[in-house]
Amino acid sequence: MTKVLFVDDEALLALGAEMSLRDQGYDVEIAFDGEEALRKALVFTPDIVVTDFMMPKLDGAGLARALLGNRIKAPIVLVTAVPEADLSHETRTLFAAFLQKPLGDDELISCVATLFGR
Repeated sequence: MTKVLFVDDEALLALGAEMSLRDQGYDVEIAFDGEEALRKALVFTPDIVVTDFMMPKLDGAGLARALLGNRIKAPIVLVTAVPEADLSHETRTLFAAFLQKPLGDDELISCVATLFGR
């Protein structure tokens, strides 16, 4: 079963994404900030990480760097209200895909499925 770690400080968004992904057959863990996500990733070993950009404690780019530094090679999807073009080149290179907020369930499911060829 494909394991997805979904990270967002907006609890309703995270819980909704968890339910939608579980309904599609994914094994899902959620975290509400980057530090919690890193701790969970080291144990859960996700196949994909979907993370918000602006979060307390550790933002999405910091989380991506920390995951790579801990040799977690799962593709990382950035979810943000910031237009992709406004992100630095260095930040854009950390992510396999980008999703715009507000995030719809169909967009999330499609992105995750595409990354795994489902």
